Amino acid sequence: MLETTEQKRAEEELPVASFRRRSRSQDEVGHDDFSDDHFIKTVMSMDSAPEEFRTGSEYIHVSGLIDYCARKESLAFSGRQVGASPRMRKVMAAERIIWAIGRAVESHVRSQFVEGTRGEGVIGEWSCKCGQLTRRGDMPRSLCGTCGERANRYGEFTLRDDIRKVVGNPDLLYSRPDNGAVRVIEIKSMNVTQYKELAAPVAHHVLQAACYHRLLGENGFTPDDTVSIFYACKDFHPKPYKEFHVTIDDHLAARIDDLFELASKRAEWVEAHKSGGCVVLPDRLDACSSPTSTRAKSCPECVGCFSRNS
Repeated sequence: MLETTEQKRAEEELPVASFRRRSRSQDEVGHDDFSDDHFIKTVMSMDSAPEEFRTGSEYIHVSGLIDYCARKESLAFSGRQVGASPRMRKVMAAERIIWAIGRAVESHVRSQFVEGTRGEGVIGEWSCKCGQLTRRGDMPRSLCGTCGERANRYGEFTLRDDIRKVVGNPDLLYSRPDNGAVRVIEIKSMNVTQYKELAAPVAHHVLQAACYHRLLGENGFTPDDTVSIFYACKDFHPKPYKEFHVTIDDHLAARIDDLFELASKRAEWVEAHKSGGCVVLPDRLDACSSPTSTRAKSCPECVGCFSRNS
């Protein structure tokens, strides 16, 4: 019995001892940096890696349309068309942490809503565990013939305007049970200081939700006459949520008309760029009076913009 017990103990300890031996083998690990700050250096090297500016694509996202500069977009698209190197920007580790927190908050709020409603009325890109059963729209109730699971894994629903070349991914789309109209719910997160001072929805957020509202109608849905802006506090707060409801009135609808008219003009010169035609460079924004103005300094096309007279 004693021999069996000792043998069992040795077998249980073997994986740990084996791991320790492997951890000392630099050849197997593939590098020789085992300094005390190895972990933080590795994470920081990834966090501080530059990333490409999100300009110059054929389609413009709703968020880019709201703060739109036709000149910047034209310059960026021209650069990509002739094969120029992508324009990169520096990113701070603190920025990536904030973005990650924001995405986690958005995911948490949406997951709680989906769980609380059992997916009833939630519109998304649904898939089962194995990915064989998929559905675009409301959650399917049937089971997958391969894995036997329901397609209850949520994916963001994409709305497109292929004429104006606008694309968007609403945070949450919910079909009201009383009338079947689809409500846009935009989820935003704030630090506790901003959150405490919040008494009305941020104008930029309202415009973004209203653009999704417009895209809903163009994609065959019946949009609700109201959009919701849902705020969550990223720090501890006893009441972490605030929700505002905004009706799409004539004034707001006219503002969205203007934004989509900009998108139409952009789509025209995108096609002109693609066909190799002559494209007139749009005027600069009033906010960009010089290369040292606040907006101009943060623009990836600043040098090219001010090197052109027109």
